[in-house]
Amino acid sequence: MEFAETSHHITPSIHTYYIQAHGAIPLLSGHNNNIVVITIPDNIELFTYASLGKVAHSSCNTLNYVCKKQYDEHRGVQPINTPVYKYIKKFPQIILGPDVLKPEQGKTQIISYTGIMHCIPKSKRDPTKKGQKTKEVIHNIDTNPLTDCSDGLIHPTTFRRVYKANTNYSEYYKTVLTTNQASKKREPPLNLINKCGMLFLSEAIEIVNQHCRETYKEDYSKSIIQIHVMACLVLQQYYHPTLPRSVMGPLIPFSSTYFEGYEISDPYIKDTPTSGTYSFMFRHKIITISFPKSESDKSQFSDISNIKLYTNSIITAFEDYTGKLSGVSLKKKLNLLPENIIVDIPEDLHLSTEPILQKKEKIANFILNRVNEYEDWGNEVSELWEPAQHQLYGDEQSRKKAEKLTAKHEKEAEQSRKKAEKMSAKRESELEDTRQSKKSRKAQEDSKLSLKGGKKRLIKRRETRQKTRRRQRRKRTKRLNKMQRKR
Repeated sequence: MEFAETSHHITPSIHTYYIQAHGAIPLLSGHNNNIVVITIPDNIELFTYASLGKVAHSSCNTLNYVCKKQYDEHRGVQPINTPVYKYIKKFPQIILGPDVLKPEQGKTQIISYTGIMHCIPKSKRDPTKKGQKTKEVIHNIDTNPLTDCSDGLIHPTTFRRVYKANTNYSEYYKTVLTTNQASKKREPPLNLINKCGMLFLSEAIEIVNQHCRETYKEDYSKSIIQIHVMACLVLQQYYHPTLPRSVMGPLIPFSSTYFEGYEISDPYIKDTPTSGTYSFMFRHKIITISFPKSESDKSQFSDISNIKLYTNSIITAFEDYTGKLSGVSLKKKLNLLPENIIVDIPEDLHLSTEPILQKKEKIANFILNRVNEYEDWGNEVSELWEPAQHQLYGDEQSRKKAEKLTAKHEKEAEQSRKKAEKMSAKRESELEDTRQSKKSRKAQEDSKLSLKGGKKRLIKRRETRQKTRRRQRRKRTKRLNKMQRKR
């Protein structure tokens, strides 16, 4: 991994991990229903997808987006989650478990796969394999340490494929599972943590830290580890009076305001105190729907219906925008738009209670108008997009992106100008040759008429030539004006 070095500082490498699990903040009955506070190591940042005490909904699209998996252009509009908070230093202890239904014939029937994933950077992907692997499992939460972490007992619901451990597991995790198979625990220094199954957030952080230390030995000491925690953060009564000693910490009554002091801003986070967002991916474009937060908004479970509504609205808007274009023509049309599109939905439209079809049509028209504004990138859109781009990516990346696009447009404009000048010069030369040729030919004819004494015929001929010249001058002026407008 390389560092971007300047005369002022070295930009640390960022290594990304993703936890997907059923989560809960345990209330300890043996400690007056207090919660445990854990300390986050200095080199680690936590991103959460739900507010403390709230639920979160997830999809594989988000994991693929975070790990930068190549997007399948044929899948249409795909909703993705974006983090709502970023924490350093302190966070509540969380139980991370599988999303399971009741056991069926001795097998664990799961709703979605859960575990700790490592996002593989481009520098470590295998370029020889088709569809380069962008993520790998370093801890499987679905399996059970009491059954030797066997993936054969994972029984997905009918709409999911059978789990393929050999493909999904990292070489690191395969070594963990095969080393000292008689033990359920990992090797030191993680010998208090199970090789698989449910675990606590503090244990997950230890696993991630150890994996990063062994995988990125060359720059671990100067790197930042970003862990995306895709799990619910609801409060739940713990079924034991206290936690195991290895995961205990300071105890406090639950208070979301206590942890506000450890929240920090980040370009990943699009929500603000006054506005919420939904994000969608469509053919390498990220469409962010921003809407005002309101007291009348229901719990986050209502987000599911809203996301479906906005998904259908975006599909309708882009169908109208692209028409019947396909292939290269469609790509050229979409290339007129920036990679990130932000649409600010008015509060009255977002909270409208009118019939769903009418509401979808209005939202689609609103999105279409906004997309049409973005198409004029060289003029007003650059001004509209700049503050949003700064919010999403920060000053430096925004500046580089703007400079790159400006240079590209300037180069294209210069090429068009030179081409127009060349064509104009060629046409002017051809016109001049034609004029000289006609002038010479008419002079010869006039000379012949004069010698023959045809004075009247000569005068008439001159008048005709003058009328022709005036007509040609008018046509030439029109052509030149038209060429100037095209430039």
